[in-house]
Amino acid sequence: MKLVKQLGASSGAIMVVDEKDKVLRCSASYNMPQVWIDLVNPLENTPDKNRNGRVAVTGIAEIANHMDVEFHGHLISSIIVVPVKKAGKVVANIEIITDDPSVTFGAEDQAILEQAAEEDVLPLIQ
Repeated sequence: MKLVKQLGASSGAIMVVDEKDKVLRCSASYNMPQVWIDLVNPLENTPDKNRNGRVAVTGIAEIANHMDVEFHGHLISSIIVVPVKKAGKVVANIEIITDDPSVTFGAEDQAILEQAAEEDVLPLIQ
């Protein structure tokens, strides 16, 4: 995924909303551990957990830097999740993760992902 490399990150995924089951499923990934690819994220707006589900529900991008947490055996230093919207409704998320503590995400990265969501990802989901 060119976005992962462009942002200097270590992995990324496109998580697509499954309206029937009210979950997000990994549709495409780059350098993600298999355990993460196999996860299903419920669509829920819960503080302090399930960032992907929360972004899908709220439609608001989230950035968390210097988290330095282990998730299913793999380090997450920083993460950015940006919604992909069709007619104002979230249909997917772009999730970019780094395990490198020297890499952080900011407003410029969010703008890059928002542009990619509209121009590159949305046409693939429609």
